[in-house]
Amino acid sequence: MTIPSPFVSRSHFRETLADNSGCCSQASDHNPWNTATAQPTISPGSQQPRDVTVIIPLFNKEATLVRCIESIVLQTFPPKKIIIVDDLSCDRSLSVAYDLASRNELIEVIPLTENRGPAHARNLGASTATTTWIAFLDADDLWHPHFLEKVLLALEKEHADFGSSGRIRISEVDGSIRENVLAWPFQRGSVVDLTDCFWRISLQFIPINSSANIIRRDLFHAVGGFSESMRAWEDLTLWATLWSTGRFIFVNEVHAACYTGLRDDVFGRFRHDYVLRYQSHLLRLLGRSFQTRPRASLSLAVYLMAFSCRAFVRLFVQTLRRFTAPIVHWQVFRNTQPS
Repeated sequence: MTIPSPFVSRSHFRETLADNSGCCSQASDHNPWNTATAQPTISPGSQQPRDVTVIIPLFNKEATLVRCIESIVLQTFPPKKIIIVDDLSCDRSLSVAYDLASRNELIEVIPLTENRGPAHARNLGASTATTTWIAFLDADDLWHPHFLEKVLLALEKEHADFGSSGRIRISEVDGSIRENVLAWPFQRGSVVDLTDCFWRISLQFIPINSSANIIRRDLFHAVGGFSESMRAWEDLTLWATLWSTGRFIFVNEVHAACYTGLRDDVFGRFRHDYVLRYQSHLLRLLGRSFQTRPRASLSLAVYLMAFSCRAFVRLFVQTLRRFTAPIVHWQVFRNTQPS
């Protein structure tokens, strides 16, 4: 089987998604690297497993789980373990997970008896892992076959603590593509230490996300993992904490595909209480960064100000809609009444 190049143009993605435009279910099944076979490749390969565990939080993703698992099995550096944590799914996700586990001894399924959110599912999977590295992948996303190889080799070569790669974001609404890679002066395909410029890059896009990451397991546990009291923004909070403690590298080419819903940014999950907690966390990190990360403290301050302004605008618009909605409804009601 030929492994396709990660340097695939945006036009290629748009062409292959053209037939799925406007249909969420079809778009979500699309594999942008065309690595899927007629029969899903779920059986373990012949390559020597690497010292990494992949953790998948699962909730109502029966339609995409096979595609996700296949992207892991097809890795040129296969993981030692794949842990699926089912967060009390209401569809057939758990049955699909058990079926996959029966065909691949690397897969372990952990069913939960209570829905506690993705943070708890990820933390539970991480507590079960025994490898040096752990990687998280959402059940509706997938990796290019070289993701683990490229990022693991970069982490070991640079002696870094956590890393990521470029990714594409595919809208399930209209099939549009957004590429998250570093522009000039960073070379495509290079390995970049982003520890000091993490927040400057974050003004454009967050360089790590819940489906494009590899983290040293002992560091993950040392910082407390994901915050289980947050149902959203828990990943952003963890990335900030890891940045304040460890060294971060970025492989500057696309090796992950993330599927998005109605909005393509973090404000699609806007909750003012979570926003305030995230801001407070960044403020605490900013206070410490003047001593621990002096070169990055200014860019963190700029990011925090930009984020706060955007959050304020979002909250203002949300509040305005809440107050104007009854007036609009009343006007519509009046206009529909017979004269």
